[in-house]
Amino acid sequence: MRYVDVFNGDADGICALLQLRLASPRDSELVTGVKRDIDLLRRVRAGDGDSITVLDVSMEKNREDLDRLLANGARVFYADHHFSGEVPLHPNLQSLINTAPEVCTSLLINGHLRGTHAAWAVVGAFGDNLGTSARALATTIGMAGDALAAAENLGNYINYNGYGPSLEDLHFAPDALFERLRSFPDPADFMAGDRETFARLEEGFRSDMHAAAAIKPLRGTASSAVYLLPDEAWARRVSGVFSNDLVNQYPERAHAVLTEIGGGDLLVSVRAPLARRTGADEICRQFPTGGAQGRCRHQSSTRCGSGAFHRRVCRLLCGGRLRKTGSPVTGDARLVRTDGSVVDTGRMTYSGAVGLRYPDAVVPGRRASMSENRFRMSLAMPSLACILLAAFPPTANAAPQAESDEVCAAGSDCASTPVDESWVDDSYEYVTSRTDSLAVWLDSFFATPEADLESADSVLRLRTEYQWDEEDGNDVKVRLRGKVDLPRINRRLSLVFAEEDEDRDQVIPNDDSSDNDVGLQYRLSERTHSRLYFSVGTNSSLDFKSSLRYRFVYPISQDWRWQFSERLYYKQNDGFGALTRTDLDYSLSDNRIIRWTNQVDYGEETDGLEWGSKLNYQIRLNEKEALSYFTGVSGETDPSLTKAYAVGVRYRRNLFRPWIFFEIEPSHEWRRESTEEQRQSVWILTFRLEFLEELKNRRGSRERTVQGGNP
Repeated sequence: MRYVDVFNGDADGICALLQLRLASPRDSELVTGVKRDIDLLRRVRAGDGDSITVLDVSMEKNREDLDRLLANGARVFYADHHFSGEVPLHPNLQSLINTAPEVCTSLLINGHLRGTHAAWAVVGAFGDNLGTSARALATTIGMAGDALAAAENLGNYINYNGYGPSLEDLHFAPDALFERLRSFPDPADFMAGDRETFARLEEGFRSDMHAAAAIKPLRGTASSAVYLLPDEAWARRVSGVFSNDLVNQYPERAHAVLTEIGGGDLLVSVRAPLARRTGADEICRQFPTGGAQGRCRHQSSTRCGSGAFHRRVCRLLCGGRLRKTGSPVTGDARLVRTDGSVVDTGRMTYSGAVGLRYPDAVVPGRRASMSENRFRMSLAMPSLACILLAAFPPTANAAPQAESDEVCAAGSDCASTPVDESWVDDSYEYVTSRTDSLAVWLDSFFATPEADLESADSVLRLRTEYQWDEEDGNDVKVRLRGKVDLPRINRRLSLVFAEEDEDRDQVIPNDDSSDNDVGLQYRLSERTHSRLYFSVGTNSSLDFKSSLRYRFVYPISQDWRWQFSERLYYKQNDGFGALTRTDLDYSLSDNRIIRWTNQVDYGEETDGLEWGSKLNYQIRLNEKEALSYFTGVSGETDPSLTKAYAVGVRYRRNLFRPWIFFEIEPSHEWRRESTEEQRQSVWILTFRLEFLEELKNRRGSRERTVQGGNP
């Protein structure tokens, strides 16, 4: 068996592979290149039984070679955060794809390894310009102060080393740099143990950034700016990190950094505003190098039709309007046909393999199409700034003037022609927040029923629970819970196991709920903020039951998140019912959250409503430990009775192996079962031991996984 590790030559790719090989050392063939060299799988020859790991390169750009390797019998583990296109369903493919703007491949691998080498993930995230995500992870492992600043610098240095059109421009070839780093389990060990390598990276970075700081923008407004770097090695190396530095300094502004690379050609790095991470992918994916060339990290998952895109590009890039008949473009520009002849005249020219191709200028109705990432321009380039302005429009409080007068060429249509195609489909834009990320992590770690049933992966939990109740004595339960997706039958279908009414019992305690449910769950709808499921099944008493479950989640702001869920159900012998629940989450910090939950249950065979309210204060101690302090109250309306008050604390820890969890939960209740009884004060102590099995699936647009071998 041969092992092949394929990885992007930037900080994210290198740090992702470092984590994997520190956790699972092996001798492997390394396939990498400069940061923009992303069609790396074309260089891989592998066959039956060979194992290939691919990190931080676009699956869409490597799809043909990926299919070839899978057809040859190779096993592939693929982790990436760029646009993937359709992920193939193959038994030899295990993929971990997440295109969320706050995620990079190093962070995905950190989650995959459950934080085994999180310090290198912090370095990779800093290198990928994800400072907020890097600091959040650093907090969980106790990295702060000088150590955190050093990790940020190292990430920038490693990332800086990967830029340039050829390996000759780099201080270290990416595979050579990886070999120098792989013997150090911690970034601090490398910085102290290999001073020669670290000093060369640091001195080169500081010198090149000092030179870049003297560059002034060619064009700029409150919402966009274009910079031009000279045809020198330092400029080719610094172009990416210089772009990152610009968006960090001016988070409301989009940037294009153009670097001359000889022969009048330019290499372009695009950055969307940090404040509005949308639109960059729509530009970058039109070029062969895709996300890597355009640095489409700060992106949205929205789409627009290719026709609309090309009409917009022709209008703005060429300073004219695409017409249905006659000359394809009018205005201060000229186009180059595929045969090399020039159409119209002006200050902008596309050459070489033709950056903007118009297949036949005399055929009415044909649209231009992007084909190459390198193109030639004159130094008077108002139209590229026009593209940035259109793709990343200013916010309401941005300066309203100079968007057209300063940026657009005199007489060009981009200043005056209204745009009739929507650049972004806002209805499906994903909203992220610190609260949303932390709440999802805590729900998953504490294994809430909703987290398991709506997971992108198949999840099975075998839980043994021992409970001592001062009033009721001892009780031992063994439960199987979770879901197994059935992609061979239907990608929306899952086999589910659950404790009866477990979602209800989180807020409204019910000691009589002891049956186990088994059934089928079908995902009717899955949108950005909402999901709708239908399920049918039975319990250990063979009673038929079915339900329709809807959940809506909305991050209100950086610190607030609101959830609403409704479950309409039918149970044999009990009839119909409805369970309504709301959750309001407030983030106190990157690791602390307060959740207020309210729930109402109405059953056809019950009198009145059963209700409950619960307040949780949850703390993520680190990647393996969490605490939840809670207090709650529950009761019913007919007769009007508050049945229980409760306080307690729940501690959960990952033990020994990633799939073993231990819990202890001491609590105290003040119970009253009926209006005739006196309220009883009762102590409860619960221990749980849980074994987790996760089967990787292909579900979800934000994270897709398919069963296969380990990387």
